[in-house]
Amino acid sequence: HDFKVWSVNICSWRANSTALLDSARDEDVTAILLQETNVSDISAPSFSHQLLRAGWHLSHIPPPDRHRKGGVAILTREPCSLVQIAAIQEGFGQFVCAEVIGLQRPFFLGSIYRHASDLQFEIFHHVSSFLEANNGKEWILAMDANASMEAGIVPDTFSRFGGVCSSCARHTTVPIDGIWHSAGLPVLTSQELPSPSDHTIAEISFNLTVAGRNFQHLRFTHTPKLSPDVNADFVGSAVPWEDVACSSDTWQSALTDVNLA
Repeated sequence: HDFKVWSVNICSWRANSTALLDSARDEDVTAILLQETNVSDISAPSFSHQLLRAGWHLSHIPPPDRHRKGGVAILTREPCSLVQIAAIQEGFGQFVCAEVIGLQRPFFLGSIYRHASDLQFEIFHHVSSFLEANNGKEWILAMDANASMEAGIVPDTFSRFGGVCSSCARHTTVPIDGIWHSAGLPVLTSQELPSPSDHTIAEISFNLTVAGRNFQHLRFTHTPKLSPDVNADFVGSAVPWEDVACSSDTWQSALTDVNLA
């Protein structure tokens, strides 16, 4: 299954959503990971309803303050659905992560937004704790880190977990946006694309097809059942019932002597 992922800082969902969704449909994108949705708690129901009508599943974390930039979201189309498993909603940044259900292999899909005021990169400490707690699981995490994808804290953080950055995007000339993923997920293609906002789009297509087995699954095997021949003569000596039966009184009496019983 070709699983195409886009990551983009949308800057404003209200201003850029129509163009983004139209482009995603035309390019057969399966998942969109958004940063800076700028959708508040108050506007979240209409945000969710709009995407539901367009055929997208949604997991969204708004910014903690409606007057502050931020907000992250995961959008997926059929056959994928989402089960949210982690969320952080703080002034220094937001993080949302969900398990993707409906494909041949399970994995985590997440979106991260680090606010430029997060000088200690606290949001990435929380993400590191999440990856440590889920060691061995496969994951795809997209982000606007407001920091380089090529050198510094961001690559140092994800390299510790065997992560690979296969696609970057940018606001100006520095690639501060990107998609990191566990090394076990095979990449088909990756590229950087223009977007309706002032950030470019990072795109990766993953091959998530599980190789078929060349032997029969055990759960589909059938144990042969032997049917007795009702017409066959019984072989052996029949024992009269009277020779083996005993009364209740005789049995109770025998119980008083273990050897006799």
